[in-house]
Amino acid sequence: MDGLTPFTKYLVAMNQWRSQTNVFLRVIGVLRSLLLATSLFLLWAWLRPEAWMQQVALFIISLIAFLVTSWSKGIRKNSEAEWLVSLEMKNPASNPSAFQIKHKRDLGEVWTRNIEADIDEQKYEGKRIIRAKLASLLVPLIALFLFYENAGQAWDRALYSIERAAMSLSYGAKIRVLEGSPSDERGTVTLSSTRKFEITVLEQNLIELTVNAAPDATPLLQLKDKDGKLMQTFKLMRMGDAREDDASGTFALRFAQSEDAELYLSTISTSKSVASIKVKKLPVPRVILSSMARPGEPWADDKPLPLIIDVKADNPLQAVQLHIKAGERESRELVSEVMAQDKKDLNTRYNLALESFMEQDVQEIEIVAEAMDRSVPVPLVGRSKPIVVQVASAYGRYKMSLDTLRQIKTLLDASLQSQTPINAKEMKELSEKVQTQADDSPFYDGLDRQQLNQMNQAFEILEQRPNMQIAMKVSEDLNRFLFEHESLDDRERDRDFFIGARTLSRVLEQDKKERKLEVEDVMKKLQTFAKERADRWEKRVERLSPENRPEGWKSIKDNPIAQGLAPIKAADDKGDTRTAIQTLSKNVERYRQWIEELEAKEDSSRKQQEEQRQQGLADARNVMKELQRRQGSVSTKLDKAGDRPQEELQQSWNAVRMD
Repeated sequence: MDGLTPFTKYLVAMNQWRSQTNVFLRVIGVLRSLLLATSLFLLWAWLRPEAWMQQVALFIISLIAFLVTSWSKGIRKNSEAEWLVSLEMKNPASNPSAFQIKHKRDLGEVWTRNIEADIDEQKYEGKRIIRAKLASLLVPLIALFLFYENAGQAWDRALYSIERAAMSLSYGAKIRVLEGSPSDERGTVTLSSTRKFEITVLEQNLIELTVNAAPDATPLLQLKDKDGKLMQTFKLMRMGDAREDDASGTFALRFAQSEDAELYLSTISTSKSVASIKVKKLPVPRVILSSMARPGEPWADDKPLPLIIDVKADNPLQAVQLHIKAGERESRELVSEVMAQDKKDLNTRYNLALESFMEQDVQEIEIVAEAMDRSVPVPLVGRSKPIVVQVASAYGRYKMSLDTLRQIKTLLDASLQSQTPINAKEMKELSEKVQTQADDSPFYDGLDRQQLNQMNQAFEILEQRPNMQIAMKVSEDLNRFLFEHESLDDRERDRDFFIGARTLSRVLEQDKKERKLEVEDVMKKLQTFAKERADRWEKRVERLSPENRPEGWKSIKDNPIAQGLAPIKAADDKGDTRTAIQTLSKNVERYRQWIEELEAKEDSSRKQQEEQRQQGLADARNVMKELQRRQGSVSTKLDKAGDRPQEELQQSWNAVRMD
């Protein structure tokens, strides 16, 4: 600026001030727009606090509208010619003329004073404009204050809505292969609705899906086959600690995929696949396992289970085995060791003994056939789809048959009580099922099977021609049959405790070096048995009427017998056999007193129920006799109504109605 004339320097300085003033005015305009938009935002947050999307949309639209309407060119800069004209008009008498000072190096005292006075006037006018613009902020500030005071928590919700709207820009989903990538790469792929990605993995794989979404969202991943059939649905779990003021949440899922699948993610699209997983199959042996067990029917544990195993492989086979899982126990059993070095196909039958896998009376056993080939360096193993077989011991099948009889009794009693038609077909099917179970159970004798056969025949008669008398007779026979077996079964099982107690007593009396059984093992089995019986006692007590419930149940229901056996082990460890046996004897005596009290109450309750049942049957018979008598009276008095006079018939009808 050293080479500029004094007039030009004044012009440049004035224009710089005008530029700064324009920036300040635009800042005021933006601030006013923000205040007005925020006021509308708060107003809508107060009126509709749940509509956060509407709040955000109103804020953005109103902000743009206010910015557009408040935008102005500001204070225009002075040009050299315009300023000279203005100075000449304001100072016409000055000498030299204003047009002659443009290139002068010395303006002189007069023009210096005139130019500085004009600059002061322009700055005063600019400041007045600034004050006017600042005054325009007063109304938005008052509105903002009023809405803030009245909206209460809406302000916090409004800020949360803004934060949530901002964070929604970062919402999305990413997927990556942690294990099983053919190229050993772990690159992350961002999923979108505009592009479908194809991911290739090996059979042994682990895939991670990460979703960034709204904190209250519940991202769901659906895997479908190429035909659109649903294969599996996953719910993604949120990572980290969740807080109420979070504007976004990160959800993650790790899963393995064994078959080709299409991925549908609820946060992106539920109708369009966002990725496709291709599982690169290894040439593992293909194994098919089937069994002779019928679905829904228990298999007897004393019968070997016939299995059919079919194997086809691309490489020579080495061995075929079974992977068996029963409860928490797992084991493998060799089926065939292939001696031929070039054999690739195998079809074999195998009878699997099940008794050794039984831990309960009714046990579910999962069986998988595995085939290993001769691949190098690592043999490939193919597995069949698992089959689950329900296996029942003799006692388990006996209990299942009693449960089926109880189902029949429930259906029959419901029909008799409500006087509704008897579903004899369903009862007959259940009865035939019981007969099948009874033929295979040693807990039924010849008389039991004969009684079951008679009941089955009765259901066949009821199916052909329903008869209330026959139904009542079957109900009575069924009730007696169940009572005999349930009572005998419960009471026999109760007395198995004494067998276990005698076993424990003999083990305690033996020298520790000579024992074949451990005290702890026998005691734990006895405690488990006592807990199982306590569950059964609870059901038996619940069936009793309140006045017939044994008083000792209050002290027995917390299972003090199982707890009272615990000190036996401690006494035995100290070598105090006498104390251990005394503790056992006390608990055995308490057990004996309890079951005798329970059985006495059951007998008393059963006697009362039988008396009530007989009374009910007698009342039903009396009602049927009365109905038969009335039917006979009506038939006699109204016999041959067509041949009798109208008056006589009317009198007979009145007599029938009065009867």
